[in-house]
Amino acid sequence: ALFPHDIIKTSTLGTSTYYYKFMHLLLGQNMLNPFFLFIPYVITCSLVGWGLFRIGELIGSKNKSVGILMLVLLLVDKSPFTGYLSLTRPDYNYQHFTLPILIFAVYFLLKEKNLYFTLLMVLGFGFHVRNTLILGLVVLPLIVYRMIKDPKTITSFLLPGLLILPKALSLFQGMYTATAFTL
Repeated sequence: ALFPHDIIKTSTLGTSTYYYKFMHLLLGQNMLNPFFLFIPYVITCSLVGWGLFRIGELIGSKNKSVGILMLVLLLVDKSPFTGYLSLTRPDYNYQHFTLPILIFAVYFLLKEKNLYFTLLMVLGFGFHVRNTLILGLVVLPLIVYRMIKDPKTITSFLLPGLLILPKALSLFQGMYTATAFTL
């Protein structure tokens, strides 16, 4: 459920995440005040920048210039490609909050730390379902390839799979019982 004075226009599918509960726990009644949201926004932007720098460094074989190039490209306005979601825009919501979680999930996937990857994906799924689901579908062929190559890697996906089940089932139940007017 949404908290008082929340004016976000979205379906209950998008607002049934832990983001609002976490922000309410963190900021209390000031969760809609831009002054108080600035601190989580700066932390999120810093984590996104650090995560992209680490991915660039990993891809560039420890070459820091690739990481710096990724940070420079982060500053380019991407709204023509991504819609309104951009770190250069003044809004801050659960899509922005989930971005560092997903970036570090990709980082751990590239480092072949599958347990950390899946735990971060489960955490991201709790905060924003759509972006995490899309990322999961994108990397699914790589995960399947790794499982075929080394069947022991499936063990690192079992615990997170069990952790994500209750949230996934509640979302699917909500979608199944929803009508076109509630979405």
